[in-house]
Amino acid sequence: MSVPKRLRKKSKLKVFVDACDLVEYVLKITANEKVFKPEQSAVTDKVKSAALDIARFIWCANNIRVRQDAALYAERRRLQDMAVTCCRELLFLIDLAWEVMHLSERRAVYWIGKVVDLREEISAWRASDAKRYGRL
Repeated sequence: MSVPKRLRKKSKLKVFVDACDLVEYVLKITANEKVFKPEQSAVTDKVKSAALDIARFIWCANNIRVRQDAALYAERRRLQDMAVTCCRELLFLIDLAWEVMHLSERRAVYWIGKVVDLREEISAWRASDAKRYGRL
């Protein structure tokens, strides 16, 4: 018997799983020469880098065990902030690709949705950490 969606617990690593899904999508879409031409590598390299950085920063932040140490909490928060900044950078690059490289609207809207959802998950994680460790 399955558990109704509203009663399921969210995985603590859901944000990382979603970041990895985004990286997978970015790598697939940028490898498609019908979407991104090889001569557009200056932009596609930055798109791939931003997506990989998001996942890397999330992974590193998640592996910091704060345990009543203000310096560790500050580093974890810095990494979370860097992941959010990379999300903003990726949104800019998607918008650029949409306008300049004629990315389809359907694809751009889907892609933007994935990035915005991930950015919101990171922000929620950050807020949860602030409640938990904010008094350090």
